[in-house]
Amino acid sequence: MTALRGHAALRLGLLTSVAMIGLAASPALAQNDELETVVVTGFRASLQKAIELKREEVGVRDSIVAEDMGKYPASNIAESLTRVPGVVLSRDTVSNEGQRLTVRGLDASYTVVTVNGIPVKMETGDSAYGSSSRAVDLDAFGADLFNRVDFYKTPEAGLSEGGIGGVVDLRTPHPFDYSGFKASYSLGVSDNSNRNKGAPRGSFQISDTWGPFGALLAVSALKTSNQVEGTQYSGIEQARNEFNKNDRATTYDFGPAHGGYDARANIGSYTIDQINQAFVPRFARNYLNLNDRIRYSGLASIEFKPSERFDTSFDLMVAQLSDMRQENDIGVYFRSTGPNTTDYAKCVAGTYSFRDYAGCSALVPISVGVDPTNNNLYGTFANANWYNENRWHDSKDKFISGTWMAKYKLTDDLTLSADGAISDAHSFYSDNRIYMVAYNSMFTWDPRNTIDFPLMMTDANLTDPTRYATPTAKSPAIDANYYKQTDRVVAGKVKADYVFNSGIGVLGRITLQGGLEYVATKKARDGKTGYGPVVGSTYILSNGQALGTAPASAYWQNHLPVTNFLSGYDHGQTITNWMTVPRSFYLQVGFNKILDGQPSSMSSVYTVTEAVQSAYMQGTTDGTILGKSFRINSGLRFAQTQMYGYNYASSKDASGAVVFTRQHLKSSYNNILPSLSLQYDVIDDVTLRGSYGRTITRASLDRIAQGTSIPSRFTAAATTGNPNLKPLLANNIDFGAEWYFAPESVLSVGVFYKGLKNLVAVDTQYVPFSSLNLPDSSLDLTALGTNGPNGTRIIDPNLSVTLSGYKNLNPLVVKGFEVYYQQPFTFLPSPLDGFGTLLSFTYTAGAAGGTGTGFTANNGTIYKMPIAGLAAYAYSASLYYEKDAYSVRASYNWRSKITSGDLKSYYSTNLQQMYQARGQLDGTVAYKVNDALELRLDMSNMLNEKNYMCFMDPAGNVVPTGTLSPRVAGYGSCGDHRDYDNWYGRTYTFSIRGHF
Repeated sequence: MTALRGHAALRLGLLTSVAMIGLAASPALAQNDELETVVVTGFRASLQKAIELKREEVGVRDSIVAEDMGKYPASNIAESLTRVPGVVLSRDTVSNEGQRLTVRGLDASYTVVTVNGIPVKMETGDSAYGSSSRAVDLDAFGADLFNRVDFYKTPEAGLSEGGIGGVVDLRTPHPFDYSGFKASYSLGVSDNSNRNKGAPRGSFQISDTWGPFGALLAVSALKTSNQVEGTQYSGIEQARNEFNKNDRATTYDFGPAHGGYDARANIGSYTIDQINQAFVPRFARNYLNLNDRIRYSGLASIEFKPSERFDTSFDLMVAQLSDMRQENDIGVYFRSTGPNTTDYAKCVAGTYSFRDYAGCSALVPISVGVDPTNNNLYGTFANANWYNENRWHDSKDKFISGTWMAKYKLTDDLTLSADGAISDAHSFYSDNRIYMVAYNSMFTWDPRNTIDFPLMMTDANLTDPTRYATPTAKSPAIDANYYKQTDRVVAGKVKADYVFNSGIGVLGRITLQGGLEYVATKKARDGKTGYGPVVGSTYILSNGQALGTAPASAYWQNHLPVTNFLSGYDHGQTITNWMTVPRSFYLQVGFNKILDGQPSSMSSVYTVTEAVQSAYMQGTTDGTILGKSFRINSGLRFAQTQMYGYNYASSKDASGAVVFTRQHLKSSYNNILPSLSLQYDVIDDVTLRGSYGRTITRASLDRIAQGTSIPSRFTAAATTGNPNLKPLLANNIDFGAEWYFAPESVLSVGVFYKGLKNLVAVDTQYVPFSSLNLPDSSLDLTALGTNGPNGTRIIDPNLSVTLSGYKNLNPLVVKGFEVYYQQPFTFLPSPLDGFGTLLSFTYTAGAAGGTGTGFTANNGTIYKMPIAGLAAYAYSASLYYEKDAYSVRASYNWRSKITSGDLKSYYSTNLQQMYQARGQLDGTVAYKVNDALELRLDMSNMLNEKNYMCFMDPAGNVVPTGTLSPRVAGYGSCGDHRDYDNWYGRTYTFSIRGHF
């Protein structure tokens, strides 16, 4: 239904727009010689300025301009860019705020973000750990700190290299941007429909000039409180009996008649193969996530401008983003002990009791069936283990930068300028949990009526703490993780612009520009992980017991922290209450404080510096051909990249103890990057553009610098870096046409082609755990351990671990086209002349295939798949009304489904994990009493669209061969097999704002 609503909105918008163009074009082309001067203000004024900036550029540039001082159309700067053609917004998974930008099918790591032309680095929340990508998270910056955003889609020699997708330049205001004294304010409160907890926000900006001096101050603060509700499945799987190689799949006990153990087993008329090959979740659970976010940001600017020839300024920008997240979930295991462990062999042999021994975990089908439309298993099962998890994610991200800029017009033809900046971004993220397992219950699972909220019930009382106690597991388990990351950028640039008249008509006035640039980025990462320090802490409960040995009843409560879980949704029969640990207890114990004094997990520690020295020359002409404007921008950029730093390699000494040794990292390479753009006004108001350029995107520092580590203790998967990775190179070609058919209006069409080489691919192999030289504490003993001497749990040295490294591999092509339409409907009779619209549509194609980059089926066949993060279709449709004191806007943004980060057969199911298509409708209603007071209501996610991941067959329903038996039913659609469903609720913000 989401996609249908979205496509209906697109069709309606396109039909309306085509009709409006037809009505508007004739009067626009047959204007009288005497034109009426119309002063445009507000939102329309910002659109008009954006068109002017787009038109004056030789290459392809889109801009977003603030309506007024401190008045952006969104609270988050990332969300303001959603109407730019080719831009898809990636949202934070809990707050639902815009966070990262995907451009023309290439994820955020391919986009360079600069502030006033100087690169910045920033990662927030859980994205700050583990990725260390080139992506810049924009949710830390309040929109009120900026008055313009320029989006460069085609290369220029004068732009910082590194952005195959493009360059996003955030422009901050300066005192002399305004005339004399000016001030603006905004005060408001927001509310999330799931959470129902009001959260304040506000901003203030003031600017003034005194002769040659000027000062500006802007501050912004907000708090948001969100409640995410839904279901999670942690992927899908089939039975280990079929694959016999996946150590995290499902084992069934089919009873004595089929070589099993439990006499209750009954599969009716189904065969074992039919049950084994049916799909089930790896872990089906109900999920609650509470998030409280606080963001502060500020800007101070001092400017000295004694004349039009000289201008210098110093800017100080700060930001802090804090998230306090609490997860509570309850779910049932479908997966069970691995086939390469001693426990599994004993379970199969019947040596252990399935019902009494936690390590076997084999499900007993009591009354089951297989849905023939999608091959999903449903029914009632025995010997179910319920996993009760309480998890806390706390993050704090700080950013500070100081920037100095100076420009001096030495003569009428020669201008010199210099910029320098230092910025620091500090990211902290913790991931802590307390969990407990309730063993041996009956439960019913049935996703047939609705996959959104499958029927999930049990005979176990999951609010009773004694239900979680067994002979082998009396106290809850504890996990603790703590990570820090620092990014420092030191940058400087100098350039000279020389303007002269060539005397040649086709070249006309020529601007020559040359410059030098230096950017050094230093990234340092630290991590502390492990349950030992917390379990062994001196914290004593009120009953006198130590934390690590106390039963659940000592500090757990018998209810959720909220009383309205799923109350706003038609969820059918499912679990809506269970036992939890309050956040207050977690804070009292002080997980993070305990870990702070512990040694670092050396396998995840590194420090690396990347120093880039660049030089460029470019020229821009402003001539004519046949009396029409013809312009050329051509240039050459040379970049020398040097990387140096260190990480830690693990080994074992003679006693078998793990030791870490610092190893130095070093690499260097040079790139020559040409660029050429042409622009020609073929007729009045019609512009053609064409460009070619070579760009690069460097591999993420995490893929370059990290040592061998295991990101999750609960998964037998390790990663390792490669310091010899080469940058990704791209040859970019763009062609476009723009028709400025009426004032404030444009219809543009563009096509693009990107030929990429040195694509970074995942190089996967299976190795024994012992070969990694990592401590046993790297993996969770309960989930992945086996019984050792005297019944203790150990990690089997021969446990098969997936080791993922990185290497440069296959070439890749990304291509597509964009359409953009913008127009105010001023030709309509009053009061309808206040309406206007903005529409954009982008199609992008780019598939990865070949070893390491395509989808590898179980039989070894490799199939092409869209590259990670690429949405084939994306569009935005906005309708606004602005007249007199009234302003109304509604915007719908939609993208088609995209692949997740890894192209692979998910747990040997021959299915690929996908993010399903997603859209969001946002709106604004405002009434302007006077300049000093405007009443405004902003609405986000008005349709309460959900976000979910699913699994699809990338091989065109090709039946796997080799070690696998043929499937007994179809795969169904991607929506039939879920990974999670998240509902964020609607968010309403009421505010007052104005300016003086």
